[in-house]
Amino acid sequence: MESNKKLTASDLQRQAEAMVAAGTMPSLEAVLKAVAESRAEYRGAILRARSEALELNDHDRHFLSELRIEVPEDARWPLDDDSAGPEGAL
Repeated sequence: MESNKKLTASDLQRQAEAMVAAGTMPSLEAVLKAVAESRAEYRGAILRARSEALELNDHDRHFLSELRIEVPEDARWPLDDDSAGPEGAL
């Protein structure tokens, strides 16, 4: 039965130490390869989620209007260092 308990940093450290002791810790190359494969597989979903999260909501628009700042209908909050667009961040 799976638990819904969130893993803490201490939990992860214990797991890592156990894997090292058992000789089952994957190599850095294997970990980096798995991360690259996951990023490639989920890239589209990540970009969509970022885009949706950056949309201004009604609260944002009201706040900006109170400051007398005009906001275009399609305005979005910029990502940090986002001059190239969100695709460049992945």
